[in-house]
Amino acid sequence: MRLAEGDLDGVRPGMTAVATIKDSDSDEVEALLVPTNAIQMEGSRTVVLVVQDGESRSVVVSPGEVQGEWTVVRSPELEVGDEVVGSVTSRIGEDDGPFFGPGRGGGPPRGNN
Repeated sequence: MRLAEGDLDGVRPGMTAVATIKDSDSDEVEALLVPTNAIQMEGSRTVVLVVQDGESRSVVVSPGEVQGEWTVVRSPELEVGDEVVGSVTSRIGEDDGPFFGPGRGGGPPRGNN
């Protein structure tokens, strides 16, 4: 999705939006954009992980068109403002590690060989 130059007032990195998007699979419906790497398979279900109060839960979604690094999804359980987990590097509560980003490197710190 691209915004015209005049539409950028108030837009900040990390913001999400609800949009009416017409894709090749359906008529116009309310949908959300989520990071494509947040979409996972649990058996035969397509889900995203949502974090609420430090706990994660799976939310079933119906994916639509992929738009770059984002995918259009529809779900009655997914709401604007939900924190969707992207690349998980540790389990919630385990080692108090980050939820996002690259994994930790191996070996000793630089200068301590």
